[in-house]
Amino acid sequence: LERAKGIDKNTFLYKVYVIRMNNDKTKSHISISLESIINDPNHEDNILLHEYDIVRVLSLDDFSDDFSVSVEGSVRLPGSFDFGVGMNLQDLLLQAGGLTQQAEGSRIEVSRIMEYDINFNKLKPVRAVIKTINIGQDLILSADAKKFKLQPLDQVFVRHNPSFKDP
Repeated sequence: LERAKGIDKNTFLYKVYVIRMNNDKTKSHISISLESIINDPNHEDNILLHEYDIVRVLSLDDFSDDFSVSVEGSVRLPGSFDFGVGMNLQDLLLQAGGLTQQAEGSRIEVSRIMEYDINFNKLKPVRAVIKTINIGQDLILSADAKKFKLQPLDQVFVRHNPSFKDP
């Protein structure tokens, strides 16, 4: 592992997995404590690798959640977008290519399915429409609406104005 430069500050030292091909072509799964081997090279977990062994070293990053928010409806590029703390509704709408003409005079609904506690990096289930925003003429949103803070997994739906007629 050291020759492969596979150990750094983000390496998950508690478990490394070796998947070994047995003589009968079945596979064995061997769990090893890398931390124990580093602290004591004679530790029983310091095994000899065999040809065709697959070594899976995890990173602390493997245990981090990547959050997203989604927008659907009358936007140019509907879909999911990476969430970042401080992201607001205007940020999401701009990343989605902006509102389409069909949204003029309609509304935006923000549904929150999880409440995010930034201090503990925890999500708590909540399912509710927490904000309804009217879209003005010329696709104008109020300053407060533009600054509305999003949370992880928020779902934004931009309604189509049923009175809209294609030009």
